[in-house]
Amino acid sequence: MPERSRFPLKHPLLLAVTGITLGLLLTIAAYGLGWALRPPQILRGAMLNPPPPAVDFRLQGPDGKNYSLYDFQGMPVLLSFSCVACSRSSPLLNKLVQARDFAIDEGFGLQAIIISADPERETPDVIAEFVQSYDPSFVGLSGDPKIIHDLAHSYDIYFQSSPRGNGADVTVDCTPLIMLIDRQGHWRAVYPLSMAAEDIAADIKILSEEE
Repeated sequence: MPERSRFPLKHPLLLAVTGITLGLLLTIAAYGLGWALRPPQILRGAMLNPPPPAVDFRLQGPDGKNYSLYDFQGMPVLLSFSCVACSRSSPLLNKLVQARDFAIDEGFGLQAIIISADPERETPDVIAEFVQSYDPSFVGLSGDPKIIHDLAHSYDIYFQSSPRGNGADVTVDCTPLIMLIDRQGHWRAVYPLSMAAEDIAADIKILSEEE
């Protein structure tokens, strides 16, 4: 007489359900691994790969409040350095206005932050009033000159001032770059002043749609 199995298959339905469940779990795990290892999105700006955490700061706004970059997490940020005395401030700020307008038209928000490239002379009130004359949503910040110079160097931004005319005024030469920071606080791309605003807005759309 044949020996009976120690584990008789009395519940074929249970076994089928268990098999289906295991299959689904493996599928979900494979999908999650594929998402984690997915290649980065191709952006139109000069990409940083892998994208490093953006260098944070704590600088002063016109209301006397200290602002950190991470206060703006949750939406893409366009970060730049400029000032009233910089000859390229107007083209830079106009480019930021255009990029924001394109993004808003597509239904995506962003925050533009401009840090003073002339912190020895520009108070938070001065830089904020200047950038908000281009767009009231722009945030203008200033603070300790050494902190700002060190922060600028961490983003490969350099600026220096020189006397203008009789020496009573100065002109500031500043690297006119725009940094794109994603919603999680990673530095994703850099744009020269020559980059089309539509291309910047297209990258903002990509970051806004990332999970």
